[in-house]
Formats: sequence, structure tokens, C-alpha cells
Amino acid sequence: MIGIIMGTFFSDVLPVERQEPNVGRTIFDYFIHNVLADVFISFTIFTFGIFTAALLLVNGFLVGVSIMHSLQHGNDLIYIVTALVPHGIFEIPAMIIAGSIGFKLIDAVIAKMRGESNSVFLKDILFSNDHFDIYRCRCRG
Repeated sequence: MIGIIMGTFFSDVLPVERQEPNVGRTIFDYFIHNVLADVFISFTIFTFGIFTAALLLVNGFLVGVSIMHSLQHGNDLIYIVTALVPHGIFEIPAMIIAGSIGFKLIDAVIAKMRGESNSVFLKDILFSNDHFDIYRCRCRG
């Protein structure tokens, strides 16, 4: 959300250019692109969440910039929401899951510093409910 808000405020940073339609690209091309992006975000686990946060922030920033540029071209909010809904079905949840995997190593390090067991690290990555409940703060007491 922070990235989207920043993108709406700083939308004049990137120039507005008309894009040509992506002729010749198939749904499989988009699928592979999104899978590779999510795998890359998942591999940022080794940066202790620093690059994970940066990549998620940039992604949100670009969504915010795209929204503002679309408004500047005369599109209404209904059109923008309709254009974003298909991405909200698969791409955005996949990005959230990949981002949560990217933060798991720092979560394990903090748990270790607190003296908690992290023997279920891989199981926690694969089967955690935190991936689907992004608004809940996971505090350990």
C-alpha cells in the first residue's frame, strides 16, 4: 500500500508515453514472466528482507504511477478498477506469497534471537496461514 500511495504522489517522476499493444505475446509468456518475478522475490530471502521490501515497494509504486497516468489520460476509476481486477486474482496474491517467503529468513533469525525454536522453518514457509492473512500482525509474546 505504501508503494501505491507513493506512486500516486510521485507519478510525475516517470514520463507518460503511449505503449504499443503487445502483439505476439501469449498468455504463457505473461505466466512465465510472473513466475520468474515471484521466484526472484522468493530468492531475496537471503537478503534478510531488504531487497524483498524494496521490490514490493517498487511494484506498488509502479501500480500507483499507472493509476495516476491512466487518470491523466481521461480514464475513470471504474475503468481502472476493472483493469486491475484480473491482476488481483492471481498475480497480486502470488506476489504477496512470494514476498512473505522473502521475509521468512529474517523471521527465523528474530525467532532464534528470542530463543524460540525454528525447526519447522520449511514447513512454516510452505504451509503458513500468514500468506493468506496479510493484515494480521504476527507478534510473539
